[in-house]
Amino acid sequence: MSFHPEGLPDRSTPDAVLYLLRLANADPHFGGLAIRPALVHWAAELNAQLPEDRRIDPKRDARILEPFCGASAEELGRAAVIAIGACVETPDQKQVRQSRMRGYLMLERYFAWCQGLLEATDRLVGEEGERSSPSDTLAIDLPEYRIGGLLGHWLAALCPVIEGWEELKLADERIDALLASGKEAGHRSTLFRFRHGVFHYQRDPDDPRFADFMDPVGAARLWAIQLLRAFEIFFRRHGEDGYAALHEWGTR
Repeated sequence: MSFHPEGLPDRSTPDAVLYLLRLANADPHFGGLAIRPALVHWAAELNAQLPEDRRIDPKRDARILEPFCGASAEELGRAAVIAIGACVETPDQKQVRQSRMRGYLMLERYFAWCQGLLEATDRLVGEEGERSSPSDTLAIDLPEYRIGGLLGHWLAALCPVIEGWEELKLADERIDALLASGKEAGHRSTLFRFRHGVFHYQRDPDDPRFADFMDPVGAARLWAIQLLRAFEIFFRRHGEDGYAALHEWGTR
């Protein structure tokens, strides 16, 4: 039987009972807490709901002793927590959770696009360095134009990450503090006006939509970089734990 790190076999089947008992046999822990008792409890609950002729016999079914080869203790712990959550939730809650997780994964994708543009900007700056362009270089070939384009697009790409964060009602102390301070300082509204300038034609290169964000002090740009780094820490942390910590948020 397969390992299900992101869910549980259909809870109305013997496979679900068997999966829970195999996890229990592995004696998983999560956050320092033993999860075996809860796994045994829910296996018994689901087993009792099956027709008598389809029930798993914990004392005689040798499949319960089969290990999950290749799964680490940490992976088993996360899988056990997710499996128990799948036992508790109703079909309606499952539908809500799946919908919210789709939204979360899409937000994660928007973040990856934004981060990729910043990394491309940094690479291009590193490649060009202090190198000067020949006097006959066409404007469309000027490295500063390309760098400016990447810089503008990565900053603009931060906007849908902010929008998605708020729409999904996610929470993180550092991100929320930066969003609040950015709103108070006017950086957020300046960033969104800057995005409008990037994606809608402006005749004047000194248009306030650009100039206000690219001010000499650079406070708004520093805020944007700090915010992106805070998002990166958040998405990496939850990606590394298999999104287990998001289960409660996903069912709200």
